Amino acid sequence: MEAAEKAVLDGQRTDHIYGVREGAAPIAPWPKNPCKIIFLDFDGVLNCERSVQKLGTRYRFSKPCIAALNLLLRKTEASIVITSSWRDNWTLRENAEFLERDGVLSGRVLGKTPTLEEKPRGIEIDAWLKSAPYIIESFVIVDDRDDMEMHSDRLVRVDPRVGLTEVLSHRASEILQRTWKIK
Repeated sequence: MEAAEKAVLDGQRTDHIYGVREGAAPIAPWPKNPCKIIFLDFDGVLNCERSVQKLGTRYRFSKPCIAALNLLLRKTEASIVITSSWRDNWTLRENAEFLERDGVLSGRVLGKTPTLEEKPRGIEIDAWLKSAPYIIESFVIVDDRDDMEMHSDRLVRVDPRVGLTEVLSHRASEILQRTWKIK
């Protein structure tokens, strides 16, 4: 019985993290070849203090920040895994729709990290990497937080006052050029 319960829980976890529910297809095609992943935060990265003041809400994303993200996506052909706390309040599909509504290239969201109570974001990213159902060639973390100690060499830390910039996008692109191996 324990094995069956574990299988059900593992299936639910996969459904939650990779956006597959009730036999539906993933919201973006799973990569057939080794892929590059951008672990993406929203608050402070796509909606910065400046954009919140200008737009009057944190639920819309800054056009310059979106342009910087799209530059990175086009240059690297990477996919997105959401690390933002938004993943706890909305479904994966809804989060992907928020990104696309504000101009992020469509079809790039593959999943979201698990929420592990009272654990640093780096541990949540590590858990996702270890359970990914496809081969990860490289990854970068784009965040305004720095609780990713085990992956600090892959973190592009963003100033939450200005959000993601073109300069930081280029830095993220350079990190994605470095191959990653599971330790």
